Amino acid sequence: MKKKIVNELHSRCNLLIKNAKPNEINTGMSGSRVRFCMALAPIGYPGEKEEWMTDNYVKPLMDEDTYFSDEYDALFESLHKKAMEKVNK
Repeated sequence: MKKKIVNELHSRCNLLIKNAKPNEINTGMSGSRVRFCMALAPIGYPGEKEEWMTDNYVKPLMDEDTYFSDEYDALFESLHKKAMEKVNK
């Protein structure tokens, strides 16, 4: 894994946690892990960006081949778990 990508994904996760509404990590924009990953925008954000998302936030960090490989799966899983725990407490 590239350290720059790992650091940026952590930063995006923290920003998402800061801006998520209570229980939003269970439902809504990032209810599933797939939706959560979309909200982190590792290959760019697929729709209208949220008000709190900067242009840098929605900038792709990796190509689709990297995203669809298993290289970052454990990281995405741990960030999803962290977000669920912090937002849904």
